[in-house]
Amino acid sequence: GDNGLRYSILNINLNNGFGDVTLKNILLHAPAFEKLTATKHINNNDIWVLASNAYPPGPPPDTAYQYYAYLLTVNGINSPVISSSSISPHKVQDGYLQFNYSGTKIANAWHTGCSVCVDTTEIMDFDKSSGVLSNPIQLVQDSTDQAYGAVFSPDESKLYFSLYNMNHDYP
Repeated sequence: GDNGLRYSILNINLNNGFGDVTLKNILLHAPAFEKLTATKHINNNDIWVLASNAYPPGPPPDTAYQYYAYLLTVNGINSPVISSSSISPHKVQDGYLQFNYSGTKIANAWHTGCSVCVDTTEIMDFDKSSGVLSNPIQLVQDSTDQAYGAVFSPDESKLYFSLYNMNHDYP
């Protein structure tokens, strides 16, 4: 939400080996929703942390959501590489953001929380060297199915995502 995406640093060598927080609640960007995932950089040492902004950056035509890829190295967190989503969902947006096992693709289940809106799952390529997302593909569900979960199969040949129907009465 409005508090944004934040991080803290813990030094495990302080406090007689029990550790202590040396930096706390450092803002990366705001607002932010629950979407957060990570994968290794192509060098297999550094880590890419991927998140999305919570609301579109401005009025049309600038209404696409954006992805923020932060490179985490031994020297700290770098400024984000920002890539645009191909989707302009409604303000309420949650659901899974997931890398495949090799870290070269992401799946994003855009759940709107709106019974008359159309949820979508977006798939994009991820460049593990630059942090850039590209080549979006949208899988659109009908308006009664709400997307939330997304996961790639271990062999990366399939994408599974969960749906639920918020208009259906279950016993």
